[in-house]
Amino acid sequence: DVGDLRLVGPPCGWRLEQKGLRLVAKGSTNGWRLFQLCFRMLTRHFAFQLVSDRLGFRWRLCPEAVSTSAVPRADEPEKGVKAVLGAKDEGHGRNFCMQREPLSVVTLFVWLQEGDSGGPSAKPRLGQAALGFAPLDTGVQVAIGVTRVHYPPRPISVFGPELLELAETEDEKAKVVQMKNDLVRKVCWQLQEEYRDEEVQREVLALRQLYPYRQRKGLLALEVDKQKRELAALEVDKQ
Repeated sequence: DVGDLRLVGPPCGWRLEQKGLRLVAKGSTNGWRLFQLCFRMLTRHFAFQLVSDRLGFRWRLCPEAVSTSAVPRADEPEKGVKAVLGAKDEGHGRNFCMQREPLSVVTLFVWLQEGDSGGPSAKPRLGQAALGFAPLDTGVQVAIGVTRVHYPPRPISVFGPELLELAETEDEKAKVVQMKNDLVRKVCWQLQEEYRDEEVQREVLALRQLYPYRQRKGLLALEVDKQKRELAALEVDKQ
């Protein structure tokens, strides 16, 4: 018995001990055993293989054909991409590819067919295997990127690296940076309105220096100049 299955690949550095990547058995239908894992995409695509949670790399599934390694949308094994069983030293470079919009939630399905091994007392052997997915939230267990795994999955923040890594063009990267700068400026305004303590005002100005307002002498820039002059005046009075 191979037990449950486990997703391995570049996202987890091929480490078997990475938590959150176990595909749990969900019963059998018409001779097919179903395993599934629900996760959030942190990228547009990532590569992976499947191994036995009990046997590790001594039992692994890889694509039957490299040219058809993309996992299709499928809710039954006949529509899935076919997989073959390999041993520890087999299947190198033959990976499945999961492709989906970033931040989308999907459930990966793996079907294993138990074939007849020729006798009433003999153990069943593996017949066929297939993979598919559905854009279905069955309970997100983990978030998976090209070279990272978040377990447990955590909220995506504009201050984290995920959004910037998802950006492919310079324009998209600039928009992510602008989103972060805008948020910092809003926080600065709120702090400045609620706290009049001099030390807080200094911290606000320091933040604004890190996230400058790009428009020449816009309202925010004029306000910063005003605060600088007031602080400078305070320093003079103290002397």
